[in-house]
Amino acid sequence: MSYQVLARKYRPQVFEDMVGQEHLVKVLTNAIASGRVAHAYLFSGPRGVGKTTAARILAKALNCEHGPTPTPCDTCTSCVEIRTGRSMDVLEIDGASNRGINEVRELRENVRFAASGGRSKIYIIDEVHMLTQEAFNALLKTLEEPPSHVVFVFATTEPFKLPSTILSRTQRFDFARIPSRKIAEHLGTVLEKENAALKKAKQPVLKATPEALALIARRAEGGLRDALSLLDQVIAAVEGPIDREAVETFLGLVGEDFYAALVDRLAEHDAAGALKLLDETYRRGADLRDLAEGLARSLRNLLFLRVGDDLAPLIDASESDLERLQALAKRFSRETLLELVDRAALLVPDLRKSETPRLTMELALAEMADMAGRMPMGEAVERLLELEERLGGAGKPTTPTPKTNPRTTAPERSASSSHAPATDAAGFWAQCLDAARQKSFPLGAKLAQAIPVSFDPASTLVLGPSQPNLRKLLQGCLDEPETQAFLKEFTASQGMANLRIVLEGESIAEAPKPRVEKSEKAPVPRVKDAAPAIETSKASAPAEGDSRTMGQLFQDEPMLQKALDMFDGEVIP
Repeated sequence: MSYQVLARKYRPQVFEDMVGQEHLVKVLTNAIASGRVAHAYLFSGPRGVGKTTAARILAKALNCEHGPTPTPCDTCTSCVEIRTGRSMDVLEIDGASNRGINEVRELRENVRFAASGGRSKIYIIDEVHMLTQEAFNALLKTLEEPPSHVVFVFATTEPFKLPSTILSRTQRFDFARIPSRKIAEHLGTVLEKENAALKKAKQPVLKATPEALALIARRAEGGLRDALSLLDQVIAAVEGPIDREAVETFLGLVGEDFYAALVDRLAEHDAAGALKLLDETYRRGADLRDLAEGLARSLRNLLFLRVGDDLAPLIDASESDLERLQALAKRFSRETLLELVDRAALLVPDLRKSETPRLTMELALAEMADMAGRMPMGEAVERLLELEERLGGAGKPTTPTPKTNPRTTAPERSASSSHAPATDAAGFWAQCLDAARQKSFPLGAKLAQAIPVSFDPASTLVLGPSQPNLRKLLQGCLDEPETQAFLKEFTASQGMANLRIVLEGESIAEAPKPRVEKSEKAPVPRVKDAAPAIETSKASAPAEGDSRTMGQLFQDEPMLQKALDMFDGEVIP
C-alpha cells in the first residue's frame, strides 16, 4: 500500500477531533442537536484550518444511520462512504474548475432529485469565490429556496469576493488561525500515534524535541495542514532525532539566537557589529525578507513586554526564549521600541521593491542602531526641565537623588509623585506629560515635543516646539480632538478649567495677556535659548557648605555637559 501523508491520515473525522475551532464546533453541534440546520453555510478562513473537513463532518452528522446527530458513528455505511469519498449524496465541487454558468445550471437541475441513500443531499463548493458573476446570479434563486433535502456548504479563503446577495443567503462561519501552541500539541499527539504504529511494525520510533515542534508550528502560521506537511518533510529529511537545529537547517530558517544577538547589537548602539552579523548570516544563504520579518517580530515582542508583563501570553515563544526577551526589553525605553518597530515594519515592504535589497537592509540596521543610541525626545525634555530646576535653585540646600539608568526609567515617572496643581510652567507641564503618558503613551510622546514658553495659571499656557522642525508635528497633535479632550480634562482636574493651551505664534486675542508676578519664577526658556538661561543662573550662589566656584560647579555637572553636547553650546564666564 502506498504511503499516506500525515495530513490525510490524521484528518479529523468527528467534530471533537477538530483543533482550534471550538467556537464553531459548539454552534454546529447545537444546531444539529436541536434540528435547526440551515440550508446554506459559508465557511471562510485561511488555508488549512479545517473548512472542508468541517463540511464533510457536517455531511456525516446529517446522513449518519444513527442521526442526524452531532456525534456521527463513523462506522455505518453512510459515514464510511462519505469518509472515503464514495457517497452519491455528498458532492464536492471545485469552484475554480466549475466556475461557469453552465455548471451552475447543471447543479440546479440535479438538486431536484432526492438523496439516493441518506436523508440529505450536501453540495460542498470549495473556493466558491472563483465562480463568475453570471454563475452566482444563476445560483441565487436555488440558494434562497432549495429543496428541503438539500444543504449547501461553501468554503472560501476570500469571502470579500462574494456578492452581498450570496452572503445574505448563507450562515457565515469564520474559521480562525490555529494558535501555534495547539498546533505543536497536536503534532506531538500525531507523533505518538505514529510511534505506536511503528512499534507494532517493529520499526524505529520517531523522536522530536518540543522546541522543534514549536518551530514547525510557528512556520505553519496558523494552518494545521501546513504544519503536518512540514512535519512529513522533516521526518523524511532528518536522520535521527528531530531537534531545533535540524528543523532550522532543513527549512532554511534563522534561529532566535540570531535575532537576540542582532537586537543586542542595537541595544549597544553597535552598528558595525549588527552589519557584521548580517553579513555572516547572509553569506550562509539566509533570505533578507525572512530576516526583516523576523526582526520586526522580535522587536514587536520586546515592545509588548515593555508595555506590560500581562501581554506575555500574546508572544509566541518558549519559556527560555521568553526569559531572554524580557531581559532584552529592559534595555530599551518604550519610546525607542516604538520607533524601532515602526522602522522594522517599513523595512519589509522596502525590501520587496528594492533593486539593492542588501544595501537597503544594511542602511536600515545602521539607522536603527542610531535610533537606539539616541535619547528619546520626551526624556531629553524632562531632563532639561530637571536641569533648569536644579540650576535655578542652586542657592538652596538640595538632597542628592540616587543614580538611576535614565534610558529605562525616564519614560515612566514614579507612581508616588505629587499630583498637586503646579503654578510654575515647568512643574505644570511635567504633570501634564505624566498624565498624558498614563492615558496614552503615543499621546505623551507627541506632547513631549513641546516646551512651555510662558504661563499664566489664570489664562494661558503658551507652548513652543523643542526643535524648529517639530512645529508642524506639534501643531497637528494639538489640533487632534483626542489631544484637545485630554488637555481640557487635565486643566479641569487642576482647577484651571479656563486655561488655554496654545502654540507660540497662534492668535490669543481672546485670552488675557500672559503676566508674570514678581514672586513667580522667570518664564522657562525655549530649548534654543538654553544658553542664556544658564548664564543667568550662574548669579546664584553655590549651596551652603559647597566650596566650589561657579565655574567648577558648571564643569562638574554631568547633566549640563550632556545638554551642552546635545545643543553644541558653551558656558560663557
